[in-house]
Amino acid sequence: MMIDLNRMTLGAGLAGIALLASVARPAVADQGAVDTLRAECAIQLNLGAGGCDCIAETAASELSDAQQALVAAMVSQDQATAATVRSGMSVQEISEAAMFMVNTPKRCAAQ
Repeated sequence: MMIDLNRMTLGAGLAGIALLASVARPAVADQGAVDTLRAECAIQLNLGAGGCDCIAETAASELSDAQQALVAAMVSQDQATAATVRSGMSVQEISEAAMFMVNTPKRCAAQ
């Protein structure tokens, strides 16, 4: 009986990728988080539609789903959701989300 090590290695690699994809970063956000950011921007910031679109588009392209969900929960003052999302994130991910909240409105206002 001959064992095909290439096939076994590929199978193990694919199984590992599937496992990591299922546990590494849960998809907790959807378009709703980006829409929340756009809506809260319009309410809380004096940026206009273009600035708020910039914030929403930047969030969609630069933040992970978890970071989008965290920022949306924070700006809408949903502390329970923010705590739940934060509990599954690394310190670096949380820091990046916080820096997004500090820097992106300024960057989008300048456009």
